[in-house]
Amino acid sequence: MLALTISGSPSRAEDPNSPRAWTVRAVDGMPDELRIQLAKDGRPSYETVENGTQTLNAIIAEICGDQPAKVKAELVTEAEALNKQPADVPVGPDVTVAVPFCMRLDRNILVDVKENDTVESLLKEHYGVYGNLTKAKTYAVNEGREADNSAEIEEAFKSIRTGRKVLLPFGAKIEIFEPKAGGIALPDAVKQLAGPGLAAAINNSVKPVTVPQTSDPTQLALIESVEIASAGGDTPCSSSEDINVPIDLAALRDEFKWERDQLAKNDGDMKTVTIGVIDTGLAAPDDGFFVPTSLARNSQEMNGQMGADDDIPPNGAIDDIFGVNLNMNPATGNVIPYQNPDLSWKFHGTRMASLVLGGPKVDVIWAPRPPLRIKVVNFASSKMDGGMVPTSELDRALGFLGASGAVVVNMSLATRLNIIGITNSIRSFSNNTLFVVAAGNSRLGPGEDIGLNAAYPALLGGFSGQNRENVITVGAHGRSGKRATFSNYSSQFVDLLAPGCGVETRDGTGSTVLDSGTSPAAALVSFTGGLIAALDIAHPKDIKNRILVSVDVDHTELAEDAWSRGRLNALKAISLRRDVIELSNGQLKLGGIADRSPLMSLCADRTLPSPSKIYKVMPNIKVGNDAFIEYWSMNNDYIHKMRCKQVQGSNARIVLDGASFAVGDIRDVVFRWR
Repeated sequence: MLALTISGSPSRAEDPNSPRAWTVRAVDGMPDELRIQLAKDGRPSYETVENGTQTLNAIIAEICGDQPAKVKAELVTEAEALNKQPADVPVGPDVTVAVPFCMRLDRNILVDVKENDTVESLLKEHYGVYGNLTKAKTYAVNEGREADNSAEIEEAFKSIRTGRKVLLPFGAKIEIFEPKAGGIALPDAVKQLAGPGLAAAINNSVKPVTVPQTSDPTQLALIESVEIASAGGDTPCSSSEDINVPIDLAALRDEFKWERDQLAKNDGDMKTVTIGVIDTGLAAPDDGFFVPTSLARNSQEMNGQMGADDDIPPNGAIDDIFGVNLNMNPATGNVIPYQNPDLSWKFHGTRMASLVLGGPKVDVIWAPRPPLRIKVVNFASSKMDGGMVPTSELDRALGFLGASGAVVVNMSLATRLNIIGITNSIRSFSNNTLFVVAAGNSRLGPGEDIGLNAAYPALLGGFSGQNRENVITVGAHGRSGKRATFSNYSSQFVDLLAPGCGVETRDGTGSTVLDSGTSPAAALVSFTGGLIAALDIAHPKDIKNRILVSVDVDHTELAEDAWSRGRLNALKAISLRRDVIELSNGQLKLGGIADRSPLMSLCADRTLPSPSKIYKVMPNIKVGNDAFIEYWSMNNDYIHKMRCKQVQGSNARIVLDGASFAVGDIRDVVFRWR
């Protein structure tokens, strides 16, 4: 197969304006195989357990009603897969679960007779099937016996009195069946799995429909940029807060090369790291920034047959060389953004991908590029302006990236609901993948505390511990170091802030534009995490912890904004084999500290952990008239902070590679990781 180009207009497996959903009703005698096929292929519904706790078994029974045993077993299996949770384990309260597509058929339902109703109109309204057989069954359930002939049935139903009640043998609500990516179309399923007579009865209610754009609270929404400006233009942060070039790439390059050489001297190998980008796709600028070497390529598909799923085993996607498009049916490898009048939305994924790779100036400053590759998931929907594909597809996106070997996944997606399938799916990758999540932002007003105004998966980040080791949630700051006013925040669930005001990114046309928001902030953290992984730090919690112990802490301004109270410092973070001293004037000194005891002797009122467990020390913290010193230690792979009064009058000094520094002149010390 020839290598796919990622330029041009996206081809589609089907016309996006054609029907992709159908109405359907359950009928008596519907084959188990058809019900099971639709449960597997249809979009699930979402139900929130608001009070108390329920199991998936109980929720399925409540929503789907009495199902045949074989169907019920498949519904349970599908629900466990969607929610990543056993069906007999309670969930809730305030947890949202996915329920597989199911068609409920209720028997012997009592309905009110309205003016001008007939038995046919009642059956049509409540069941959809109203032929002679259903009329006969209606007679039987109301009279307690079967009729001798059709004339008897007609005579019994000649007059139905308004205000009375009639017992109908069956009742079924109209459902909307929308197939998942790769799922079967409803008419095809009915044709294949229902006999001619039943197919005709089912098709009474089968009509193509367009699923409208709604404010569905379960839908994952893109965390859009606050505003885009051409280079040199104003952004919402104001020119005084714009950062433009957020990381000193030259200094980072030099330190990375030093670390790489030290790794090689110790018989280690630098890794080429794959970073997944779940966003609106990837455009191809004319000047070739997104060259093939910056994309993680699927060799099986590259060398396979065009138009086929060549993966072994098959992954349900066709020609997925550089990524996957989950809006297609079946899924394809076409990751080109969909046409959209809002270019800031259309090219959002492209701009984030440029930052994940090091930013638009990386080719000029860092050549050859850092050993990072991106794998793209186009999570945008072609059906809605500014919409994303259904939430249920996120698990498939994560599975695709996991199979592609993504060590870091960059996400700018959010929902207000605690959808347990998202939480459990992300946690299932806890040993392999670090998820970097934008905290979210307001385009019209101040940011929110996500602890009070829920935003998932951002709420899965924050303080170390409690199954949060593979999610790092990122807010945004400006040039002053203060939180950007639009950025969401939380002292409990946001891990750190990163540059998010007027950051240079690369647009879909190849232009450099200034982007503001928590999305570019998250992308810069993903870039940093990728560099750490390239230097042979493999476990997600280790990458997260290294980023956190390396932050520049602002004890006052950021106290309520992030768990670490800190800002990303990429240079400190990748200095894995050297100690870093930050002086009070902001200068960084890198080298080896042979004797840590002068720092350990400055705690006046508490017992410190073992020095080998301490990774960060911040002396000279002023609170009123007192001075404090803070130690960050690691215990059971989690970060713990300890603050104590600092011993006064000490002349302690720290020696780094022969150079001596007074503790009174030190703001921060980050000890080597290895």
